[in-house]
Amino acid sequence: MVWLHATAKGARLLHAGRQRRVAALEADLARLAPAERDTLADAAAILERVLHDPGGTDAVDRPGGTSRADRTGRMGGTGRKGWIR
Repeated sequence: MVWLHATAKGARLLHAGRQRRVAALEADLARLAPAERDTLADAAAILERVLHDPGGTDAVDRPGGTSRADRTGRMGGTGRKGWIR
């Protein structure tokens, strides 16, 4: 495993980019109707529950044989590489 650390300038650039993305998303969400924002909030809660379900099944139990890692790019548990494929 290799750990990378951003320089101070790199960290500032990353932070500025994140701020721009958040501001753009905030503007997009502000243009939605209140009912649409409510629908998104409900959907986000469902997705969080699905992704963090401690009783989740493994790939053999999922329709189509896709594991949670295949669908999210993340893998839980210790000793597994999460974002590296």
